[in-house]
Amino acid sequence: MTVIEKLNDINSVIKELFEFVQTDDATKTDFQEYLSTMGALNASPNQMEKLFIPYVFERNLGEPPQSIIEIFNNSKELKKPEIAKSLLNAQYSVFRVVRVLKNGFELFNLTNEKQYTVLSLTKMTNFRGLGIGEFIVARIFKHEDEYYLIGIDNMLPANKIKDAVRYAIVKIVQAPWLVYEDNEKKEKEIQDDIKKMYEKFTKLFGSDEVITTNRHADTVIGILNDEDKIGSDTLTKSGKETNTDTKNGSMIETNEIAGYNSSTYSNDSKKTTTYDNYTDANELSYNAREDVQNYDTNVNTVNDETVTYNTTDTDNKTTTNNLKEETTGTISDSGTNNNQESGSESTTVTTKKGGNLGVTTTQQMLTSELEFRAMYNFFNDIVYKNIDEVLTIKVY
Repeated sequence: MTVIEKLNDINSVIKELFEFVQTDDATKTDFQEYLSTMGALNASPNQMEKLFIPYVFERNLGEPPQSIIEIFNNSKELKKPEIAKSLLNAQYSVFRVVRVLKNGFELFNLTNEKQYTVLSLTKMTNFRGLGIGEFIVARIFKHEDEYYLIGIDNMLPANKIKDAVRYAIVKIVQAPWLVYEDNEKKEKEIQDDIKKMYEKFTKLFGSDEVITTNRHADTVIGILNDEDKIGSDTLTKSGKETNTDTKNGSMIETNEIAGYNSSTYSNDSKKTTTYDNYTDANELSYNAREDVQNYDTNVNTVNDETVTYNTTDTDNKTTTNNLKEETTGTISDSGTNNNQESGSESTTVTTKKGGNLGVTTTQQMLTSELEFRAMYNFFNDIVYKNIDEVLTIKVY
């Protein structure tokens, strides 16, 4: 059977399922109520398809509850029962687009960490704008060793990876088995981890059950996680490691202060740094250097770790400078210096001023003078009075 024939058969089953939902006594009333709740009684065919797919996979009816897909499989003689049955195992998850194919996609399932090649049931032109690295919330199912994309509910751009991972975690919390569903390799890995954990647990605690409170649960888990390191661990270091820092030549710094009217350099200051064959060399060398980590565990064997340094390994860093740097500038309240070499330097001078500062107009000064004269007459009150007392006798 060709791919086109398979796609036609699957689409015919989905069409048959759609007709069943609208005509079956157990589903037609509920489906109309569902459309009414969604405000989609007059929905277009494309809108109806987007509503129909979630409905048949997620809606449960009856007692005990059954999905619409289960009711459909058990209701009557089906034209393609093997395809209808395969729909029961459809996966609903968040996928990352790995490749865009001419008739489908390569998708990576974030919940079970498995990559799928899926075929699209519709034309690929319907997915214009969907590119590599983006995320889709979609439903796929397997039929005859091939996977098919049956619907996309949402799309996320590549930069929304945190939202995509958060959604995958929510799915796992709601249904933990999704971690290994349809991934035998992942399931085997989890089984091996559980087996090792069980052996460690019973060996450490002498039982397969430990009763504790939430307060001490983290401590118990921590003891179990550190169980491989029970015993004594030793770290032995041998050989020699040499770190040499050598400075040669000279570096001279000169700071000159000039008068305010100096024309030799800018106003106030000049700082000069002179290098004469100045070198700063750092060398890190090893001589038969070796670090050995020995683990002495009681339960599981942990291989010793050895780190050996090549005896010829050296890390040489040398800085040579024969430059002359000059910094000139003006010292003021805000301070600004311009370095001719590179960078910038600022100097702040704080000036404290004391005493009183008065502002008096000429009119105020004249008024004060007149008031003083009227209040205190020097000649009448002092000079003439003293002469009168000396020259005359006070007899009336």
